[in-house]
Amino acid sequence: MIITEQKPLEEIVQFLTPYSSVFICGCSECATLCKTGGEEEVKNMKGELEKIGKNVPGWVILDPACHRLNDMKFFREHKKEIDASDTLLVLACGNGVQTVAEILEKPVYPGCNSLFLGEIVRFGNFEERCQLCGNCLLDMTGGICPITRCSKSLLNGPCGGSVEGKCEIDPDIECGWQLIIDRLKKRGELNVLRKILPPKDWSTSRDGGLRKFKIAQIRKAVEKVPRQKEVKTEKKIVSSPRSKLEKILKEGKFAVTCELGPPKGADPSPVKKKAKLLKECADAVNITDNQTAIARMSSIACGVILLQLGVEPVVQMVTRDRNRLALQSDVLGAAGLGVRNFLCLSGDHQRFGNHPQAKNVYDLDAVQLILALKMMRDEGRFLSGDKLSSPPSLFIGAVENPFADPFEFRAIRLAKKIEAGCDFIQTQAVFDVEKFKKWMRILKNEGLSEKVYILAGVIPVKSVGMARYMRDYVSGVTVPDEIVKRMEDAKDPKKEGIKICVEIIKQLKQIEEVRGIHIMAVAWEEVVPQIVEEAKLLPRPKL
Repeated sequence: MIITEQKPLEEIVQFLTPYSSVFICGCSECATLCKTGGEEEVKNMKGELEKIGKNVPGWVILDPACHRLNDMKFFREHKKEIDASDTLLVLACGNGVQTVAEILEKPVYPGCNSLFLGEIVRFGNFEERCQLCGNCLLDMTGGICPITRCSKSLLNGPCGGSVEGKCEIDPDIECGWQLIIDRLKKRGELNVLRKILPPKDWSTSRDGGLRKFKIAQIRKAVEKVPRQKEVKTEKKIVSSPRSKLEKILKEGKFAVTCELGPPKGADPSPVKKKAKLLKECADAVNITDNQTAIARMSSIACGVILLQLGVEPVVQMVTRDRNRLALQSDVLGAAGLGVRNFLCLSGDHQRFGNHPQAKNVYDLDAVQLILALKMMRDEGRFLSGDKLSSPPSLFIGAVENPFADPFEFRAIRLAKKIEAGCDFIQTQAVFDVEKFKKWMRILKNEGLSEKVYILAGVIPVKSVGMARYMRDYVSGVTVPDEIVKRMEDAKDPKKEGIKICVEIIKQLKQIEEVRGIHIMAVAWEEVVPQIVEEAKLLPRPKL
């Protein structure tokens, strides 16, 4: 059913201001169940409008409001009252409002906001269940829709932000993928999720334009392909390294990467200053892509600035802000300018950033973006199958969170990224080394650690407040209490934070399958050279 809420009376009164007489329409079905447009609500609205001096010649409960033929019958029966009215107010969903407006020539106004297509959990409580995409995938996900139930509409598993089964954007929202995994696990069908779901065909949704359907079309349904065909990639061995980072990893050297956050402005000097600082202590520098969903200078533009300074960039690409057309185009453009390393992410939800009103995209998820880059590089094809005039040279990376819920699915998700074409991964920050070792053992047992280069992430903590905040509020990060205690007891918290970071790096270096370190010094890039030196990771290889 279509879930609605009644508009504030002030808003309704405002758009009815020019009119003296109003005819009110309700709906016998969805709006009645939602208590927004049934007989009781229509009578209440009539009373409210009469209080402010409006004349209400009549009202009707349409059965339902979106049924054109029934509406025409009701309007014939109430012709006299409608003729005596200047306008109509419809307490129904947007579909019902438009149906009424198409029949009558008088101005028609909505009295409700249409919210979503959902189910009645219990009387008065409704939850969204379907986005009417026109291409149902419920057979692949245990009867739970990831497009609707996942806040990012991810098709190949959860992001790294859920905590104890709750979505990172709201602790009152259940993680859709946790629900899917729990249901399939209960059925003994968790292995179903090892299969990569290809990029979705959105042409069957509203993105394909106004949709129409005739019952006669049902007879032709067997001729229709139920969903986009599985994208199969060809394996291609590329012998020569495509970047300095790839060469270092292929030669078995311990790699060091770090992170640079672009400025919230057009002045490139902060990027240049940080790049020069990091040049001698890192093999490659990540350029974040509107991290934490805050608009910043383009990661590709910053990557080109780094190239001009002789620093190798790892350009991050998030699927939150661009569809497959823009993503593939940006990759080609960046590759044409000399960028070789790309990191594929879904990206933080826009609710966390400075544009929470923005519409996210998530046309692809991170796994599907990896697949797209692999096809472009190894097969010279776009996702559509069209050939490229010249394929780009790419070293494809991704991120993984060893500590996120559901823990048992993290290895499966990494396996999908590897199968899609991931060459290296950078992990979420490691503070709990023992839990990280447990995750690494799982990867080794499944044969995954030998198929991808793993760079373990670390974050130097510069204050007690930062340690507490990360422990208590940052999704997917596990900060043991003992680390917080050390920061609390330290005379110099910054010095202690650096010491802890160096200790963790030394422990991670002892894990055979860890091939490098990724240092995320959040707004504290100046300490990276010191950390790398104290961890005995200098000098960096000269290639």
